[in-house]
Order: sequence, then structure tokens, then C-alpha cells
Amino acid sequence: MFITFFLEGRFANNLFQYLASKILQRFLPRHSYSFNEHSNFATFFESQTFLLLQDLEQNKINPSSIKYNIQLRGFFQNSLFLLHYFPLIKTILHSNNQEQINKDYTVSSLVKSIQSFKYITEENFNDLFLHIRLDDFSHQKHNSRVIHYNSYLNLIKDLPFTNIVIIRDLAKTDWERKYLKELEEALEKMNKNVTYKECNMLEDFSKMVNCANLICSNSSYSWLASLIGIENKKLIYLPNITPDGQNFYKLPNSKTYKIEYLNDTKFYE
Repeated sequence: MFITFFLEGRFANNLFQYLASKILQRFLPRHSYSFNEHSNFATFFESQTFLLLQDLEQNKINPSSIKYNIQLRGFFQNSLFLLHYFPLIKTILHSNNQEQINKDYTVSSLVKSIQSFKYITEENFNDLFLHIRLDDFSHQKHNSRVIHYNSYLNLIKDLPFTNIVIIRDLAKTDWERKYLKELEEALEKMNKNVTYKECNMLEDFSKMVNCANLICSNSSYSWLASLIGIENKKLIYLPNITPDGQNFYKLPNSKTYKIEYLNDTKFYE
């Protein structure tokens, strides 16, 4: 018997889906994880999966009574869910794990990438990393969920950072290039040194895991990087909004780092 998930979305979506599958597998030891299976399974959506896990954890269901293959469907971008199982998640993410997250990356390739950027924790300790999500969050200018650059600027102007490292996708459209040009010009007027280097999704994720100071966008991509790299963090800024159907407002509190929230969040139309 196996547990799989319906593959949809980008890298961070797939990582959430993979982690949900592995969490469920730990409670169903007779099931193995299988990537991207397409037939002969019962489909469990997010709410059904959460209820099943709750019943398994509380011993209301005998794991041996589940004698069928399972496909999970959804994005599982819920901070309460991930935080509850975070100790388990840390045991899953190791360099010997060759399981597929999506068609491009394995768990091993993710962990090795994170390890290769470990130098950022010390070398860039006094830099501020800023994740910007543009592209598909514009919704073709209808109900945009792109955070306006002024929301970032209003925060950064009061922070004691000189070097700003931008993490983003490659700009493909005129509106994205205009957004970035105006943001970078405003940062330079604040006497900030702005750097950007084009990287793939795994490399950008690894940078955000390892950096000490991070402004997250309203994307689960940066939130999950913050969670996985929480031990490296000194300062984290989270938006007070997330896209529809997602709930990742929270991160665990600690005396070793500080969490602030972007309360002046406006959207870019």
C-alpha cells in the first residue's frame, strides 16, 4: 500500500504536499511513500487528512484497518498543522533521503543545497534578505495579491540594515520590471546597497533558510524557508495577510530571534 499526493503548483507547494504525505505515513507504517501515482487510491482532501491524522494520533482509528492506497489532494499550507508536526518534519529532511518532492528535486538535493549555502548564516549575518513574489500573484491585474513595494519600503527605512539582498523570480513582464526598478531606486535613495543574483528555486530557498534576517512575502515559499531555517534566524518579518485558502501567519516564538509583522500591507495593482 502507498501514500501519494496530487502534484500541483510550484516547488514550495510540492514540498508542503510531500511533508503532509510523510507525516501521514508515519502513522500508517504499512504504507510506503510513492511519488506521483495516478490510479487505484482513495483521495483525501486537506480537511479529511487533518481529521484522519487527528484520529490516528488519538488512537481512535487502528492503522491496520486502513487497507487501501491514499492520495492526498490540496496544498496543506497551514501553520498550525506544520508547527504541530515540526519535530517529525526535521527527521524527514536529511541528505540520505532520495524520495522525490517533485519531478526536479529530491529531499536529498534540497538538504544538500541548504548545506551548501550554510556560509550565508555568518557571512551575511548583518544583511537583510527580502523575498518578493510577483508573477502569478498579480492575477492578471484582477484582485492582485502582490504586496506593494511601499509596504516593504515603509518597514526597511526604519531598520538598521545597509545591505539588502533581494530574492525573487526572474522578471518576465513590463509591470514586474517597473515594480523592481522603482523599488530599487527608492532603496538606493535610502543609501541601501541592493544586490540580486538570479538563482533557481532550490538555491533561493536555501538562501532564505540560512539567512539571519528575512522579510517574507505573502508566499508560503518564504514562510516554509523561515520555518526550516528557524535556528539560523535573528529577525523575521511576516505579512499579516496570506493568499486565499492558505493559513501560515505564525512561527514559533523563541528568545533567540524576533518576529515582527508587516502591518501596513497594501497590494500593488
